[in-house]
Amino acid sequence: MESWFAIKANQITGAIPTELGKLSEMSSIFVLSSNQFSSSIPTELGNLDKVSTWYRLHENSLCSDVPTEVQALSSSVENWDVITGNSIGTSCPTPFPTSLPTVYTHAPSLLPTTPVPSPLPTLTPTVTCASGTYLDVDTGCTACSIGRYANNSAGPPFASSCDLCPIGRYNIYTGQAACDECAEGKFSSEDRSSCGDCPAGTFVYNQEGCEFCPSGTYSPQALEDACLDCSPGFKTGVASGATTCSACDGGTFSEGLAVNCTDCDSGTYSGSSSSSCTDCDSGKYSGIAASSCETCAGGAYSDAGSRNCSSCRAGAYSNAGAASCTACDSGTYSEAASSACAKCDGGTWSNGSAATCVSCLAG
Repeated sequence: MESWFAIKANQITGAIPTELGKLSEMSSIFVLSSNQFSSSIPTELGNLDKVSTWYRLHENSLCSDVPTEVQALSSSVENWDVITGNSIGTSCPTPFPTSLPTVYTHAPSLLPTTPVPSPLPTLTPTVTCASGTYLDVDTGCTACSIGRYANNSAGPPFASSCDLCPIGRYNIYTGQAACDECAEGKFSSEDRSSCGDCPAGTFVYNQEGCEFCPSGTYSPQALEDACLDCSPGFKTGVASGATTCSACDGGTFSEGLAVNCTDCDSGTYSGSSSSSCTDCDSGKYSGIAASSCETCAGGAYSDAGSRNCSSCRAGAYSNAGAASCTACDSGTYSEAASSACAKCDGGTWSNGSAATCVSCLAG
């Protein structure tokens, strides 16, 4: 293992093994805190110059001065503590000799006895943090706070803090391994401890806040990522933040995504909810914003799409709703804007399309 090494709160006594200085590839954590080691700090521990996060020998009974090689590591490690709870700076006690040498009365063994060495601490971590917790160097495995989580299923090295729930997720309990997803139309608070509501006329943007519906769109209740398009023949009535999309009145129209409806031009008309205006038929006319076309009176006519009716000339006539005027027959006449031709009086005559009758010659 080249990541971390921790033996904490195990009440191990004696001197720190110098062999631990051979763990020079350790790159993250080296902790021997809260035991009962009682000796000076081996200079060999200065070989652990790749440790970057925790280097902690506190809460033991270590004495003498900190070796220069170990002190040099304090500038490259985030959490370095070999002083607290030790007797650094004081002389290590000298063991007292026995008052009399021990006298052996039995014959020595044929072979010298060699004491069994104390086993070196195992490189396997002694602490395993469950999901929903993080590893604190002082308190051990600690539950994640509300709005945070930790998934430790992959095993060590364990994180030194919990992660904030992703945007759009939250949790309301401590010690969680995962976060819950906010419902549609809601967004996660900054500390991920709850989900908030967006009002009507808005949508949830990127699951992190409310945005007003843009022009031509609407939302009766908060939606996610976008608002609804206002269809042709309808309008929102406001430039942004619309909650409804209502029909255009007769005489107006919209092509879609409209804030307001547009008046129909003269010579055209529309019913309600129209996406366009329609030309008036021949023999009819309309003014601006008309919901229907009016019929031309007798003595007048109009082409399709007309804004008004034109009067018939003298010598012609028309019935109501005429697309054109009709010439008067011979023996009849008419004034301008006439709905019918009149017969010539006795002693007078006319050709077709006559505006007046002519007196007959004497004889």
